[in-house]
Amino acid sequence: MPIGIFDSGLGGLTVFEEIQNLLPHENLIYIADSAFAPYGDKDSVFIVRRACLLADFLVQTYHIKALVVACNTATGAAVHILRERLDIPVIGMEPAIKPAVALTQSGVVAVLATSNTLASDKFSKLLDSHQHQARIIIQPCVGWVETIEQGTLYSNWTRALVAKYVQPLLDVGVDTFVLGCTHYPLLEPVMRDLVGDQVHIISTGRAVARQLHHQLLLQHALNQHTEHGNTSFWTSGEKKQVTSMASLLFQQEMVFNPLPQQYETIIVEFSLEKKQQLLFQALLQSEDGLAFVRCVHGVQQLWTTSAQVETLKEWLKCLPKSFNLCILQEYVWTGE
Repeated sequence: MPIGIFDSGLGGLTVFEEIQNLLPHENLIYIADSAFAPYGDKDSVFIVRRACLLADFLVQTYHIKALVVACNTATGAAVHILRERLDIPVIGMEPAIKPAVALTQSGVVAVLATSNTLASDKFSKLLDSHQHQARIIIQPCVGWVETIEQGTLYSNWTRALVAKYVQPLLDVGVDTFVLGCTHYPLLEPVMRDLVGDQVHIISTGRAVARQLHHQLLLQHALNQHTEHGNTSFWTSGEKKQVTSMASLLFQQEMVFNPLPQQYETIIVEFSLEKKQQLLFQALLQSEDGLAFVRCVHGVQQLWTTSAQVETLKEWLKCLPKSFNLCILQEYVWTGE
């Protein structure tokens, strides 16, 4: 049986690589949920819904023996729910604050992550257990994930974006950076050019691989074959674009398959008065996260899946007439 791994996009491949290096004989299945990347700006109800949907695909299609949530944001929002639902080991991400506190000489540590990760209860508990040992500064890095997903790692614009968040932290004495998002290790070379060789930069992929190895040992589930394991890649995004970006970022060929139709991304565009938008979103979230809502160029959008779209439409029909909601169009998202 294989091991399942998922992330909101391509960042989790940094964890995938660490697992492959430590457990070369294991078969690995990776999902990039690129249609909904980044998770960092989504609400927790939506993230839980996506995490459960992707886990169901991996369990039902591949009968995986372990699941790695290779995303800090999804870990904070959904890992406890996945552990309740699944009877296999579920390994999540945890920012490496403990080793950072042990390494720092200045006594000042910075944790770089998405806003959702930093706001999660899981992270708050982790922070509380260590912040008496050092000054720990938390820094959301807006735009980093999107930049990485676009493959523009070494442009002048990217270097400026990295400096925007890193330089002020250096100025206040940070000598140890914790990368609290699986995408961020891809920007480590750019960070290193800025911070120099004396500053520590810590990611968690290797620790996650070791924890996975430990859990498989406890379950007596390690693959005993001596040949190299097989890999399979899936995405909810546009397969050609994701394949191209993954191959570019990781300097090896990775061919992604589109997720089956029931996991396909459907966008419903609609119009709604501004004064009703907040109430509408609140009502939608109360319905077990049927969809994700965003506004693009002034047009309201519901993002959902083929498996959920009919339920969503039935829910929309039941809205009070005072909402005056008008559906403009519905289409399958193609990554454009």
